[in-house]
Amino acid sequence: MYAGSAEFEEFLCEHLEKIKVDTDVFKEYVLGILQDESMSSSEKVEAVTDSLQIAVEDESLASLVPDLASQFVEKWVKEVEEVQKQIKLQEQEAALKDAVKASTPGSSTTTAASSRASAWDAAQDTAVKQRLLDQFAWQVDEVVDFDENGADMIRNSSKKETQSGPIADDMFRNDNRARVAAAHQMDRLRAKAQHEDEMRRRAEQKKQEALKKEKEKQRVAKKERRAGR
Repeated sequence: MYAGSAEFEEFLCEHLEKIKVDTDVFKEYVLGILQDESMSSSEKVEAVTDSLQIAVEDESLASLVPDLASQFVEKWVKEVEEVQKQIKLQEQEAALKDAVKASTPGSSTTTAASSRASAWDAAQDTAVKQRLLDQFAWQVDEVVDFDENGADMIRNSSKKETQSGPIADDMFRNDNRARVAAAHQMDRLRAKAQHEDEMRRRAEQKKQEALKKEKEKQRVAKKERRAGR
């Protein structure tokens, strides 16, 4: 049986003092009525009202009793419902923990299945890498270089020989020296492209200037012919 919280007891005593009754006596009396699970809420309100009205000596305060009785019962019902709700949640959490513990032995099966899936993914990844190497791997024998004018000096490359079987451990290993060499190579290619663009731009500019001079020459000649007529 729920005995009530300290907060409810304080609330009850505070309101009993308003109607000037013995709080120690009537507190226990009212709590006894509220704790009676065989009574409905309306019956509890009626029982509390009858008990307190007899004890109240001041007629002006007696009119407050029915409203106070309703407040006592309403607050009590809400508090009991909240306590029952908390108890239910605790029971559900306990049941969930028990269910988790019961399912623990089967977790090894899940782990084994996950390990098999990981092994399968690794094998598939290795196979894909091998196919990519077989199809696209090239080995540069000599680095492409250019002279001071940007012309090609050396260019020689050959298809990388692939081998059957597992891929070498260092096949996909990072190589800083190779990266630096590749970066320098890209810089040289970029410089060559810029040089070629500049040469084309200058050639186009000279062509436009020559065309402009030719048009001006023709315009002057035409003007002179008209003046000589």
